[in-house]
Amino acid sequence: RRVRGVLMLQRSAKTALTNEDLIPCIASLRSTNLDKQRRATKKIAKILASKAEYRVSLGKEEVLEPLVTAISGNSNNRTKRYAAIALKYLVKDRSNRTYVSKTKAVEHLLQLLSSEDSRLQFQAADSLAVIASEGDAADTLIKLGIAKILPTIVVSSDTKLQLSAVTIVNHLTYFLHHQYVLVEEGIILPLLSLLKSADDAVKLQAAHSLLNLSSSSARQQDILVQEGCINSLIELLKAHNSD
Repeated sequence: RRVRGVLMLQRSAKTALTNEDLIPCIASLRSTNLDKQRRATKKIAKILASKAEYRVSLGKEEVLEPLVTAISGNSNNRTKRYAAIALKYLVKDRSNRTYVSKTKAVEHLLQLLSSEDSRLQFQAADSLAVIASEGDAADTLIKLGIAKILPTIVVSSDTKLQLSAVTIVNHLTYFLHHQYVLVEEGIILPLLSLLKSADDAVKLQAAHSLLNLSSSSARQQDILVQEGCINSLIELLKAHNSD
């Protein structure tokens, strides 16, 4: 009992310490000092990654707004990368996801998908992979032209980026009015190529996306057949059964 009591006190002290640390950390997010802002953004990202309770308790004005500013402002790439990581964890909470989907964060994360910094590109895609499940965010992404970018990044040589990108595609294909846009921009062939990926998670997301695309109009079904979707899925099943 004494040991359990000591452990509980240690956990409480650790949480209290984190709370105390958060106050100056949150204030530093709004700092004009870019180095201070970077360190604060990194710390917030680490806290949100390790403590799910803070994803709900931290207010929109406290953290979400300055993180959106960090993504879109004159911050350096490292700060933007940490801000994208922090946003990814915050938007796991539904109310935060709804809020972020209506801000400029979606637009700026989309711009970062074209970054030459591969780590920044991945973190932006990883955040959007969560945000895209929200209807408003999905609509915004389609309006901003994400369908033109996705065919290229889903076949990236970076498997992690591939998975995040194809997860975005999968979310978007759940909305019938987005499917036509994705097909018109040439998403089918890249998805078919991912069925041969060595990564099972990538193959699963690609297969789900193709299934969603095949469930709407006869026209899209015809396009899938013409592009060789049936043969690719048969080959996938054969490979799976042989394993």
